[in-house]
Amino acid sequence: MRLRKYKSKPKHFRKRFGRSSRIEAKKEEKKSAWEFAKVVDEFGDEVKGESAVIGIFNGKMSNSATSDAEVTVKMQVGNDKKTTFITFYEYGNSPGNLPDRKLFNIKIKKEDGSTEFVEQFSMNNMLADTKGILLGKILAQNEPLKVNVDLSRANQYDKTVYNFEIDPSGLTELMNQMEVTEEE
Repeated sequence: MRLRKYKSKPKHFRKRFGRSSRIEAKKEEKKSAWEFAKVVDEFGDEVKGESAVIGIFNGKMSNSATSDAEVTVKMQVGNDKKTTFITFYEYGNSPGNLPDRKLFNIKIKKEDGSTEFVEQFSMNNMLADTKGILLGKILAQNEPLKVNVDLSRANQYDKTVYNFEIDPSGLTELMNQMEVTEEE
């Protein structure tokens, strides 16, 4: 079968697709992984006037029992707008087992391809950065920041490795809204 080239679009084509010389795919609006979350007290009651910014990301994990298993990563930005907390959920919804009270470095890869280490403190099965360094690196990105958390950097016998990306899309806007809310 041979295709005919038309100098102008056939009538049925114009009726269906308009006079455009090409068909453009609809650009889907990308939804941000970042959102506001309610803050609750020790009794589970919502604290009025307080909210937190959280992001949920997916990644891969490996350890002595598995390789390339799915992991969910939850990152929370503290009310001081610099502290971050990262929690890992393995095998569905089980919190990851991080070394307790250890300072160690996670490795990040920026959009320009350069890599560097960012110090984190592990406690209560989460990573904390109270200096705001990780958040600053995320906010300086236009593309997702790649993160490698190798727990052998904290404990030579721990073989767990988490790999994931933190997408900065929408984070700045939420941080700005958070500031407006607190000033009122």
